[in-house]
Amino acid sequence: MQALHRSVPSRLSWPKGRARNRDVTYANGGVWTESIIYSFTQGTGRPAAGPIIGASGVVYGTTYSGGRSRNCYEGCGTVFELNPIGGGWKTSNLYSFQGGGNGYSPASVLVLDRRGTLYGTLSRGDNGGGVIFELQEEGGRWRERPVYNFWTVNNCADGATPVGLILDKNGTLYGTTEEGGIASCGYNDHGGCGTVFKLTHWKGKWRLGEKKLTAESLPSASND
Repeated sequence: MQALHRSVPSRLSWPKGRARNRDVTYANGGVWTESIIYSFTQGTGRPAAGPIIGASGVVYGTTYSGGRSRNCYEGCGTVFELNPIGGGWKTSNLYSFQGGGNGYSPASVLVLDRRGTLYGTLSRGDNGGGVIFELQEEGGRWRERPVYNFWTVNNCADGATPVGLILDKNGTLYGTTEEGGIASCGYNDHGGCGTVFKLTHWKGKWRLGEKKLTAESLPSASND
């Protein structure tokens, strides 16, 4: 693979009131331009994961902190939207997490289904193990619902601290947890070394795996 060479001017000056753009030239002749379309503040919170792009170029993302709730130090986190309008970007706070049973501190990339519903992960929740949530627009407002609270099974065997999520064409969610599971790591708050999980939607409810989950129904640990 050919190495890429980046050429950036050593001295840059920015016109006041304009986006700060920077050309980055690569060896293959292509030119990329960086544009800052939004800068976060202490009040809006800090992102801990990348954004996604929905219909009509709308950008969705999360912040780990910030928002309107005072149940968490520096806020419990948000889901935001950046909408390209009239050559600029309109910023909207779609939802502020409240902490407690609904969870707080989103820390992974959102996923978007065909109906426009957003799904994501929260680092902590009602049981202490994190939450998978869905966010759906209803009557012009966005409503958040917990899909699954981790640490439902004894000793956190179902996982804890979800850190990734994907959605297949059938609407099934797959993801990973940073902690929990049945193999002992012994260096974290939730014991295990993490899991890969599957969440299926059946008869209006979400459940982990193909059947009711218990510690006995989980697959055995393997180092293969």
